Amino acid sequence: MKTLKDKLLDTEDFNVFLVDWANGARNLYGKSVQNTRVVGRVIGRTMQFLNTETGAQFDRMHLIGHSLGAHISGYAGAFQPGVGRISGLDPAGPNFSLNDPLCRLDPTDAIFVDVIHSDAELVGAGIVQAVGHVDFYPNGGKEQPGCPPSLRDAFMNSGKPSCSHMRVLDLYIDSFDETQCAPMGYPCASWDAFQSGTCSSSCGVFNRLCPKMGYWADLALSTGVFYLATGSESPYCKV
Repeated sequence: MKTLKDKLLDTEDFNVFLVDWANGARNLYGKSVQNTRVVGRVIGRTMQFLNTETGAQFDRMHLIGHSLGAHISGYAGAFQPGVGRISGLDPAGPNFSLNDPLCRLDPTDAIFVDVIHSDAELVGAGIVQAVGHVDFYPNGGKEQPGCPPSLRDAFMNSGKPSCSHMRVLDLYIDSFDETQCAPMGYPCASWDAFQSGTCSSSCGVFNRLCPKMGYWADLALSTGVFYLATGSESPYCKV
């Protein structure tokens, strides 16, 4: 989180708030899931306070959340409509998959919702379904390069977040430096279609229909599901 904070401050003139909800997260998973609603409400109240006391505009606020934090951001945006942007980094899947949109992150929670899926499979920690205006599925959204398969990950690292689930943080942080890494997503019907090369010409003139995954995703001119391949280490756009 501190690395992300530094990247944000180096990129633009921001006020950055880090939310420490460790006391609510250090529980059995089901209890932590219940606590996400409370944390989302507190963040929503904080945004209202900033608006009232400082004039901060809701449409210029950007919430970034990983795993359960992605759904917390969704609850905050649902409580206070008009938030400018939410970035969901591999939103948690267990207890959220196939839920009613009111009970998870969804496109109505902000003016723009971008999502990166990095561990989105049946035995993964992330949600499989698209839940934003723009949803990126790097490497198919499943096992990330250099990470063990999720099932093996669960057995070898019991109690620890999986490598693929955590990789999304590195992907997002990497995306700030456009000169080094500008991972572009391709609109495609599936990961298999992407791998076959049938989607490489789907970006339109000057690649305007292929958004950049990560921080600059809000410059996208199109919405939907996008696929791309990444490497196993930074800079991840170098496959």
